[in-house]
Amino acid sequence: MKAIEKNFESVILKKIDETRERLNKSGIFFIFIASATPIPFDLVGIVAGLIKYSPTKFFIGALIGKVFRYVLLAFAGFYGIG
Repeated sequence: MKAIEKNFESVILKKIDETRERLNKSGIFFIFIASATPIPFDLVGIVAGLIKYSPTKFFIGALIGKVFRYVLLAFAGFYGIG
């Protein structure tokens, strides 16, 4: 049982490290896309917190994405699109 636990733990830690590297590379863009789409954005925040992603970068990406989404929806509503 210990061998399974160690293997599982090493796989999880490896995935966390891979995710950390990806977010450090293009994190703001990913957060922008995730916050501009209707996917459950809370999961992105949980993962970002788990890997200790920069709160400032996260906030900037989320803010820009949310503003973009709601401005687009406002224009669509104003001009009768959708």
